[in-house]
Amino acid sequence: MKNYSIIFVSLTALCISACNGGSSSSSSNNALAYNQTPIVVDHGVNESALPNRPFVTVTLCVPGTTTCQTIDHVLLDTGSDGLRVPASVLKNAAMYPQLTLDNQPLYTCANYAAGYDFGSMNLTDVVWGGETAKSVPFQIIDDSQPQVGIPASCDATGSYFDFIAAGQNAIIGVRNSVYDADTNYTCVNGTCTPVTNLPESMLIGTPVIRMPVDNNGVLLQFPNVPANGATSFTGTLTFGINTQSNNTVTSNVNLLYTRDSLFNASYNNTNYQGTFDSGTPFIIFSDNTLPVCTGEFEGFYCPSSPMQINAVFTSYDGRNQVNSSYPLANPTIYWGNAIAGNTLLPYAGAPCAGCESFADSIFLWGLPYFYGKTIYSIFPGAMINNESAPALGFSS
Repeated sequence: MKNYSIIFVSLTALCISACNGGSSSSSSNNALAYNQTPIVVDHGVNESALPNRPFVTVTLCVPGTTTCQTIDHVLLDTGSDGLRVPASVLKNAAMYPQLTLDNQPLYTCANYAAGYDFGSMNLTDVVWGGETAKSVPFQIIDDSQPQVGIPASCDATGSYFDFIAAGQNAIIGVRNSVYDADTNYTCVNGTCTPVTNLPESMLIGTPVIRMPVDNNGVLLQFPNVPANGATSFTGTLTFGINTQSNNTVTSNVNLLYTRDSLFNASYNNTNYQGTFDSGTPFIIFSDNTLPVCTGEFEGFYCPSSPMQINAVFTSYDGRNQVNSSYPLANPTIYWGNAIAGNTLLPYAGAPCAGCESFADSIFLWGLPYFYGKTIYSIFPGAMINNESAPALGFSS
């Protein structure tokens, strides 16, 4: 499955022109439990992130040691799996042991709609909130320039995706499919050979699955955002599903069982594949009846007046169905000068830029959809109401 996240490279100019200044902030955090950690939405590394980008802080340790490094502004992404860190962010990338197959070093290529990232497959202990995941396979991205020695099957998927330029030090994916469909390689003397027989223990997947107890899913919880946005914002990431009193799936949670992290979403008499994707900064869908903005807000939908995007969500196998809606506003009218400096912009929607190959079949419910909700990413094998996940869920 393609990583749908990180697709709005073409809207970077909008962020530069319309997202500098100052306004209000909002927070949902008081005292956190050991299986929780803050999610911060702000301007990112070098204040270069797009609006609506959720970040967490993680500590990476050489496995079995106390040699550690804390990394902030790690993008939290429910649209991909696994931890990926540019080599330049690490104090000493060589400290982390590299995985091998038949004594040959392993590498991996992660594909996003915005491009690719190639790098080695290594091991680390991840300390996240009060939890520790041990011997986690992760990717150390080769961010050297120019990019050389990249397998043709990797760089053919697009151009190199620069994390730092996008305002993030790393990415950590918590998609409910757990493992990404990366292309893995053994590389020796500049020659890379694809490999397909890696055991799950060596695959790059969400670090959560390697936590001792709270390892079968996550909850992302955000308060409501002021109508005109905010300069900074804090939510909560909770580890585990039905393992602690703070992560139970109650009767008010709308559950959607998924295949490849996708459910069915019906909008405007058209069927799409939908997913909840915190790594996408707006809701992304195709609607030729909606006007598109020009000028400062080019790339967004510009309805003549505020409207509701009403959709019907159904599990991939049709076993349950729920209605949902999202308020869509014209940024030229609704936000005006109020958005200056805001890193959170609610009510934003756009057609897909950079994902034309699947734009007519996908409906991405990006981070603004999460505001005022708890979003559940439930991993395979978790039992919910006597039914087996994977599933996604939401409650208000």
